[in-house]
Amino acid sequence: MARLLSLAVAACFVLACVAQNDNTYTAGSTQVVLVGKSPNFRIIPNTSNPDVYLAMKFSKLEEREVGGGKVTIHSITSLASAAPTFDATVVEAKKKGSNDKINITKVTMSVDPASKQSFQISCDKTKGKPASETSSNITFAVVMYVGITEDVQFPYGVDANNNTLYTDVAKGGMKFNILFNNWVFCNSTNYLNLDIDLTVKGNVSVQPSVSGRSLTMDIGGGAATMQFADYALPAFNSSTSNKIAVEMPSITAGNSSAPTSIALKLPNPNGPSFYYDPTVTATFTTGGGGGAANAARVSFWAAAAAVLLSMLMSL
Repeated sequence: MARLLSLAVAACFVLACVAQNDNTYTAGSTQVVLVGKSPNFRIIPNTSNPDVYLAMKFSKLEEREVGGGKVTIHSITSLASAAPTFDATVVEAKKKGSNDKINITKVTMSVDPASKQSFQISCDKTKGKPASETSSNITFAVVMYVGITEDVQFPYGVDANNNTLYTDVAKGGMKFNILFNNWVFCNSTNYLNLDIDLTVKGNVSVQPSVSGRSLTMDIGGGAATMQFADYALPAFNSSTSNKIAVEMPSITAGNSSAPTSIALKLPNPNGPSFYYDPTVTATFTTGGGGGAANAARVSFWAAAAAVLLSMLMSL
């Protein structure tokens, strides 16, 4: 009961005590729908026009060779079928420009690759899964921070003088981290490929564009922008002198009927762990002919993460 109460408080914190109806969650003019108990979400920025929405899906995780070939025994072709687990906690974040702290919500989606019968821990391609490979300490997780009510800063490694470095996230934004531990790569040059699909539905024009390390999706009178950092760290508090280069994701532009696909290429850290902060501060802006009333601003990433939190309440 205490756990349910704490989750209820956290859910209210993120969604301002949302109204819940089956798998639909509403906060103000924004509505989020959980499509099954899986990492698939539908974000409706304005409930007055529910036919226009953004669908987001974390689809698959694959180990790949340099040429792009998939390592079948080290791949999860459907994260939805991998029975991801979710956990939510309230944590503190540093306000930008001061040492004051605010409470935000941290949502973690974890996958245990070894629990999949098609996944082998080692790189032995012999048919069958040995008993020794039914459990392991391999972990893969996406960590989301939501409910950001002030401009904040998150620590991301230290410089050569051991000074903490920070990532800035604006009020109303959202950030997520990707991390994995003890992954056994079948080749030192192999990498992990994480696919994220974004689809816009409704009678709107969609114009995805890439500039530098940013993706912008113009959707009618609004836009969503994501920025991707060019390095990862071997651990949360590592020095940037040990940073791991990360390529710009491969992005395939879609339209109103086909998804815009983002393929994050996560390199082999040649060590036990990997920690990546894409520095995503994506917001979705709805608006029309100007004026404050038409400039309502919501974060579709925050809304999507809020659905994960709400899902915990329904399990």
